[in-house]
Amino acid sequence: MTNPQANGVEPTRITKLRKRGSTLWLFGLPASGKTTLASKVVRESESYVLLDGDEVRQTVGNFNMDHAARLMHLSYMAFCCRQLNDCGINVAAAFVTPLEAHRTRIREILGDVQFIWLQCAPETCAARDPKGLWQQAAGGKLPQLTGAGGAWENPMACELTIRTDAMSVEQAFAALQERFDLKDGR
Repeated sequence: MTNPQANGVEPTRITKLRKRGSTLWLFGLPASGKTTLASKVVRESESYVLLDGDEVRQTVGNFNMDHAARLMHLSYMAFCCRQLNDCGINVAAAFVTPLEAHRTRIREILGDVQFIWLQCAPETCAARDPKGLWQQAAGGKLPQLTGAGGAWENPMACELTIRTDAMSVEQAFAALQERFDLKDGR
């Protein structure tokens, strides 16, 4: 098979036929509500798919959380979001994304990404702890858990900050709807 561009033929891309999709990138400490809120966006908004960090890691078997591995993982996920956006698909991405270097790299790959920081006190995250991660960190089994020994940097800039320890899921979703004009898909 030959490369059409090498022959001077410009390939027809789906992006010429459809409006480009967008990505809402929800990030924050483990148990801050990323998956819960992103899932609500998918259920109750028009035309969103979910990319969730826990699901992706379970599927591909990537549990290495050092800086280089996390940067690579997040870069792959940003690339996936870009490909979906190019096909006109909106993405609700839910990833811890702890360092500013990670968020900078995601912006480089995606360009037009909407970062939503789900700000939540570590104590509240530890009290929620739906997967038992904070308990494992307290017991020394996960010493690098983000926010409980692992590095975390508050964002220098994001499109929206939601205090998930100070409001309900419904209130947080309403803030997203208002800020990003999400269409009701129910």
